[in-house]
Amino acid sequence: MALKLGLNFINVDEGLTDEEGDLKKEFTVEGVHMWSNAYAVVLKNMKKYL
Repeated sequence: MALKLGLNFINVDEGLTDEEGDLKKEFTVEGVHMWSNAYAVVLKNMKKYL
């Protein structure tokens, strides 16, 4: 969708997911909601674009 609209896409979930695309257990309460350590990874992934 980003490409179609001429926008850049930033994959902020790099490092958060396992081989199946699910959140790693160390980053999630129940597989959907993230612990604060996961948001630190998101911020790290975004910093190079800020």
